[in-house]
Parts: sequence; C-alpha cells; structure tokens
Amino acid sequence: MFRTLRARLIVSILFLLLSAFFAYSWFTFRWLEGSLTRSQEIRTVLLGETIKRGLMVTMLLGEGKNIQTIIEAMAQHEEIETIRIFDTQGRIKKSSRLREIGAFVPSSLVEAGLRDQPQVFRDKGIDGEPVFTSLQRIDNLAQCHRCHGSDHKVRGILELQVTLAGVLAEVDAQRTRLIWTAAGTFLFLSVGLWFMLLRVVAGPVEQLSLAMQTAQGGDLSVRAPEGGPEEIALLGRGLNSTLAALSEARRKFEEARHAEMLHMERLASIGEMASGIAHDIKNPLAGIAGSAEVIRDQLPRDDPRKEVLNAILSHVQRLHHSIEGVLSYVRITPPHRIAIPLKNLLDRLLLLCGPEFEKKSIAVRVDTPDSLPLLRVDTERIQQALMNLTINAVQAMGKGGTLDFSAREILAGRVELRISDTGVGIPSENLNKIFEPFYTTREKGTGLGLATTRRIIEEHDGQITVESTPGAGTTFIIVLEAAP
Repeated sequence: MFRTLRARLIVSILFLLLSAFFAYSWFTFRWLEGSLTRSQEIRTVLLGETIKRGLMVTMLLGEGKNIQTIIEAMAQHEEIETIRIFDTQGRIKKSSRLREIGAFVPSSLVEAGLRDQPQVFRDKGIDGEPVFTSLQRIDNLAQCHRCHGSDHKVRGILELQVTLAGVLAEVDAQRTRLIWTAAGTFLFLSVGLWFMLLRVVAGPVEQLSLAMQTAQGGDLSVRAPEGGPEEIALLGRGLNSTLAALSEARRKFEEARHAEMLHMERLASIGEMASGIAHDIKNPLAGIAGSAEVIRDQLPRDDPRKEVLNAILSHVQRLHHSIEGVLSYVRITPPHRIAIPLKNLLDRLLLLCGPEFEKKSIAVRVDTPDSLPLLRVDTERIQQALMNLTINAVQAMGKGGTLDFSAREILAGRVELRISDTGVGIPSENLNKIFEPFYTTREKGTGLGLATTRRIIEEHDGQITVESTPGAGTTFIIVLEAAP
C-alpha cells in the first residue's frame, strides 16, 4: 500500500506525531483532572473547618437554637450537597435535610470523624452524584462546660458533603479544549512536515530515482542533483560517480569490442590468405621434400652432397611447421569442452616432456590439491596451450633449473594455475608484446606460440597474465572456469 519512500516517511512521521500527541494529551488531562480534584478536596476541608468554627462561635454566644437555621441557610450554596451534625453514637442531631434528623449514620463515619485530624474522602451523595465528604470533630472546649458539662471530650462530628459537579464540568471543558488544541497543533505540524518532506527529502529522492531510471534505460550521461541535505547530496555524488565509472567502462568495452572485431577481421583475412598460401606452398614443398629424399637416398653414403640435401629437407620441415602454426592460429572453431581434473592434464604434459626435462636436467615440482574442482575445457587445445608455455620455459632455462606447476581455487567456480620457471626472464619493455602475433625474440621462432596460447585460454572464458623478473624467472598465471 505504501510503496514509495515519501508515503512511508509521511505515514511514519504522522504515526509518531499522533502517538506523541495522544500520550501528551492523556498525561496532561490526567494531571489537570488530578489538580482540579485535589484543589476541590482542599476547599472541602477548609470549608468544613470554616463552618465548624462559625457554628462553635454561634453556640458560645448562646445562639444554639439558631444552629439548624444556619445549617439550612449554608446548604443553599450550589456547591454544598449536605451539612449534618451527629453525636458519638452516630445519631444525627442537626441536618440540612430535615427528614434524616434522628437517624443513624454508619459506624465507619463515626470512627473516621473521631480522629484527631479532619478527614476527607470521595464518596457518593444521596442522589448518587460524586461528592467530597469532610468530617470535622467538634471538641468539648472549656468554654462549653457551662452549658454542656465536662463529662465528655467530644460534643459531636460535623459532616460536610461538597458536590464535584462543577469540578467534573471544568474537567470536561478542559479536556475539550485540550483535544481541540492538540488536533490543531497536530494538523499544523502535519502540514508543515508534509511540505518539508516534499521539499527536503521526497523531491531530491524522486530526482535521484528519475536519474537512476534514465540510466537503466541506457543513458549513462544523465547526472543526479548533488544539492539538498548532506545525506541526499552524498547519495547524488555516489550515483554520479557510479554513472561516470559505468560510462567509462562502457567506453572501454566498446573500444575493446571494436578492437576485437578488427582483430577477428584480420584473423579472417589472414586465414583466407593462409589457406591460399597453404594450398600453393604445401604441395610444392611436399614435392621438393620428396625429390630431395629420393636424390639423397640414391647418393653414396659418403657423398658430400647429402649434407646439402639434408639442409634442404630441414628448411622444408621448418617451412611446413611455420605454415601449420599460422593455420592453427587463424583457425576459429568452438572448443569441445569436457570435465577433466587438472592433474590429468599435467600428468600427460609431464609424460610428453619428461625426456626433455631429463636431457636438460630440469627439476619439476607439481602442487595440485585433491580438493580442486574439475575443469571444463577442450583437452587438446588446453594441452597445446600448456605445451607452448612449457616449451618456452625449457628454452628460457637452458641447462638446469626448476619448473613449478601450482594450482588453487581462487573463487567459487574459478581455478588458478601458475607455471613458474627459473630462466632468464623477460625484460619489462617486452611484457606487453609477448602475446602479439608474430612477435618473437628467437631466430627460429614463429611468434605464434604465446598468441595461440592466449587465444585458446580466452576461448575458454579464461585469462592469462605474466609476471617476470629479468635474471630470476617468469610466471604465467592462467585462470579457468571450473565445471559446474
């Protein structure tokens, strides 16, 4: 229902405001009710004390016969519910309600009235309305002994009931005023917060959202506003930085794709040219090689012309190898992948290269954990790539040295293979050229070995990089996908 940030913020803040105003109004109302009630309670005690003193003065002046009249007159006040005097036995002697004179009050009232301090409590009047009842003990003072004797200490108890109707009406009025005040304040703050959120939060957030939607549509040139509150500005700067990085990445990707397309076009052209060359050269070369072998075999064993013919055959073989290398590099066919352990590939490689290692006294170390996942590769092509790297390492070390094969799982679904030698190394200025086609520093090299190796690795969605220190050795790092 509330899916947008603006709606959620507004609803949340309004809920908090409503809760706060409800709590404030409730506590304020309870405090106000208690304050008014306590004030009326104190008034009841003071009024009872005043009536008691007035009645005692009247009796001391010898006007006791007027007590009933005075009580009835006082009871006419709108706040006074009942005034009565009863003795220590609970019999009502005087009362503003004539019909209850002579009746008895509950003993609990007598017990409460006989206490030293005036008593006040909330009760219900005769008509059921809430009242405050005050009980005042009337002591038998020395001035009273002339008429009433001195054989008892208490002459009676004055009971005063003051209605709470006025207090309750005031509480209701204050509650109504409090509700209206809280509602008005709540409405004013809600409207203010609404506009503040629209201006300070919702507006900038919507602009950020619009910029993101535009970027999702493919326009990475869009930029979000960087003004407003610090948090919104920080989001805007972050989004703009991300869009700039994505735009730069897209530019580089487009450049790389264009370069790759040019590279593929060149390969296609080379392939067509190589096919023609192979057709036009391989057959004559085969004829030259066959004729040279026939002539060589017909010559006497010690004929010096045999050396010339052997040289011709060697050069023909070298030309044949170069042509095959070019054809292999430009031949583009999708790899046929199967799941295979890396250890199997390395075992086969070491079996093929073992005699060369022994011949050149090269020590080989292999570290492939059993926990390595299977590789999903074209075994023949990967074997060719590994063979190219191994031959380069052997040629770089010459006589003696150490060749290391180490593998590990670097990420889920990715395996890294490092092939390290202790050869002469590669100068830093040549590191960015070694994977280029036809680049070589050897007299008899074609310059296609590492170029072919890189293409094979990339056909498997992998990467190959190189690290080298002149005079210390070279490490080729291959990263391949594991089988799912």
